[in-house]
Amino acid sequence: IPAVRAVGALFEAAAEGWTRRALVNLAAQPFYANDFDTRVVNYLGYTTSLSGLDAWLEALRELEAKAQASEGQEEGAGSRHRRALPNAVRITRTREALERFAAHVHQADTSRPLTEWVAWLDDLLDDDPLEIEQRIYTVPEHRYGIARLDIAGWNALRGVLREWREALELWGDDDAPLGAAQFHERLQDVLSGDAALWTPTRRGVLVLEGLAAMYRSVDHLFVVGMESGRFPSPPPRSTVLDEADRTALREAGLPLEGATVWEAREQSLFRLLLSGARTSTTLSYVTMDERGELQVPSAFVEAVEDAHEMRREDISPERVITPDYPLFSTPAAGEQAANAAAVEKLRETGAPSPYRGMVEDPSILARLAERFGDDYQWSPTQLEQYAQCPWGWFAARLLRLEKLDDPDQEMDHATRGVVLHDALKRFFDMAAERKGGPVFLMPADTDWVHEFAEVALDDAISAAKAETWVGQEVLLPAKREELKRIPLSYLEWEIELHDKMTRSNRGNAPKMVRTAVKEHEKGFDNVVLERGGVRFRYRGWIDRVEVGCDERVDSAHFVAAVDYKTTRYSTPGAGEAEAWDDDVVLQVPLYAHALRKLMSGSEVARVEYRALKGKGEKAVHRLQLYEVDWKTSSLVEQNDAQEKFERALDAVPRLVLSVRSGQFPVDLAASCSCPSWCHGKDICRAHYEPKGWQR
Repeated sequence: IPAVRAVGALFEAAAEGWTRRALVNLAAQPFYANDFDTRVVNYLGYTTSLSGLDAWLEALRELEAKAQASEGQEEGAGSRHRRALPNAVRITRTREALERFAAHVHQADTSRPLTEWVAWLDDLLDDDPLEIEQRIYTVPEHRYGIARLDIAGWNALRGVLREWREALELWGDDDAPLGAAQFHERLQDVLSGDAALWTPTRRGVLVLEGLAAMYRSVDHLFVVGMESGRFPSPPPRSTVLDEADRTALREAGLPLEGATVWEAREQSLFRLLLSGARTSTTLSYVTMDERGELQVPSAFVEAVEDAHEMRREDISPERVITPDYPLFSTPAAGEQAANAAAVEKLRETGAPSPYRGMVEDPSILARLAERFGDDYQWSPTQLEQYAQCPWGWFAARLLRLEKLDDPDQEMDHATRGVVLHDALKRFFDMAAERKGGPVFLMPADTDWVHEFAEVALDDAISAAKAETWVGQEVLLPAKREELKRIPLSYLEWEIELHDKMTRSNRGNAPKMVRTAVKEHEKGFDNVVLERGGVRFRYRGWIDRVEVGCDERVDSAHFVAAVDYKTTRYSTPGAGEAEAWDDDVVLQVPLYAHALRKLMSGSEVARVEYRALKGKGEKAVHRLQLYEVDWKTSSLVEQNDAQEKFERALDAVPRLVLSVRSGQFPVDLAASCSCPSWCHGKDICRAHYEPKGWQR
C-alpha cells in the first residue's frame, strides 16, 4: 500500500545512513511534505559520498556558500565538462527543508528498545509533522475513491501500532536495543497482512497466489498464466551446483531437494487448487507474450484434458466486457473511458495532435516562440537529439526529466567518458608542446606517446575526483588500468592511420587531406546560421580541431572537425550510414560551419566522429569534402559529400521551427533506436525495438 510503503521508506533511509538514493527516494514520495530538490541532492551525491543527516546539512551549507559566491560571475569559464552549480535559491530551500525534516526524524538514528520504537512511531504518526495523512486526502477534484487503499492502509497501520504499543506496555519486552533496520524488519513482519477492500457493488473475485489459495472452497476457480515454463513453477537453479552435483550431495546425506520432489509438490498443489472449485474451473494461458513470441500451454492443461471433458475457447484481447457487470462506477468514468478510446484511435492515425506531441495552448506556444527565438543559443548536441526523437528532447530539455543511477562502487559510464575526453585533451596539449605546433602522430612517436598518455590519464582522473564521484579509492588502480587501454588503443590506431596515409597508395587513406591536431575543446558562441529564411544562433565546444598539414597540396586553409564518442553506438544511428539520409548527423557539420566562421578563409576538409572504444575502424560518419589525387598531387572536390554536408545544415532550420511551433511527436528516426538511458522512457507510449547493441 503506497502510504504504508512511504512510512517504510523512512526507516529504509535511516537504515542506509541517509544516502543519496535514500533522500531522492524520500523526495519522490508524494506523501511527504518536504521541499527536497533532487537536483541539489544529486549534485552533492554524485560529487562525494555522503551519509548521515548532519553530513548532508554541512555539505549543503558549504555548497550554498559556494553558489552564493559564484553568482554574478561570467558563465562558461573552464572546461565544458565541469558540472554547473545548482541555483543558490534551490540550495537554500533544500537545506531549510532538510533541517525541518531532520528535526522530526533524527531519533531514527538512535538504537532503542522495541517498546520505545513503537511508541516513537505511534506518536510521530499521531502528530503527523510530515503531513502524510493530509496528503492522502489531497486528491484531484474530490475523487476520494482513488485514495481508498491508502486510507484503509493508513487506518490499519495506526490500529496495529496502538495494539502493539498496548501489548508491549502490558507484557513488556526484552529491552534489547534495536537499530532502524532491525525495527523496520519487525514492523514489516507485523504489517504483513492484507487490507480488505470491497467494490461499491460488493462483487468481485479474490486474486491470490497458488499457496494462499490452497484449501479454499470457491464457486468458480480461475487459474491464469498456465504457459509452459511458467506453470508449474520451474525449480530454482543454483549458480554453483548443477543437478548432478546436487544428486551426489543428496546421496551423501545433505538435505537437498531434487527435481522430482519439486515436481511432485507442484502437482500436489495443483490438485488441491482444482479440488476447491464447487461449480466450474477455468484454465487460461496466453498464446503470445509481450515480446510477440508464441507460447504453448502447460503440461498440466493437457493432463486435465486427458482426465475431464474441457471446452476450449479463444478470447481476443479486446473482449473485456463481462455480461451484467458494470464497466464503470460513475458517468464521469464512462466519459473518461470514451475519451481515452478516441485519443487512442487518433494516435493510431499518426496525425499531429495534442495526444501525439503537438502543443496547442496559445500561452505555451507563445512561451516556446519567445524562449527559442532569434536570441536563443542552441547547442549542436540538443539539435541532434531533437532530430533523433523530438519526444526524448522534450522530456529532457523542457520537462527536465533525469534518469540517474545510484553511484556505484566504481566509476560510472558518464564519468568515464569525461575522463577519457580530458585525458586526450591533456595528451595532445603535451604533444603540441613537444612538437612545437599541431600534432600529426607517426610511428616514430610511439615511445613517448605511451608515456604521455599515462600521465594525461592520471591527471584527468585526479581532476575528475575534485568534481564528481569516481568510485571507491581502493578500486581506482584497477579502473586506471582498464581506462589506460582505451586511449592507448585509440592512439595506436591513429598512428597506424597516419602511416597508411603517408606510406601507401592503396585504399582511401592516401586520398585524405592530411590534417594535424591543433586544439581540443574549442569553445564558441553566437555563431549564426541562416538557411531558408530562418536565422538562429548556436554555441558549443568542439572536441578536436585539426588544420591542414599536407605538403602534397596547398592545405594551410583546410580544417577538420572531430567529435569523440566512447563507442560507435553513441553516434547517431549507431554509426550506420543511413543516419545521414535521416538528417540526424548534425553535430560535426555544425561544428565545421562554426570553424569556417571562426577561422576566416578556412575551408572544411573533413568531418567525423571518433569512437575511442571498440575494435577495428574508429572513424564514424566520416565525410571527406575534399580528397587528394595522389597521382597528380591535386585537390578534388567531392560533390556528393558536399551535397550531404549542405543537406545536413539545411535540415537544422526545420528543426528550430518545429520546436518554436511546439511539435514534439514520438517519432524516432528510422536509423535510430530508443537508448536505454532515455529520460522519458517510462512515460513514453511508443515501443521501438532496440538495435542489437542495446538488447
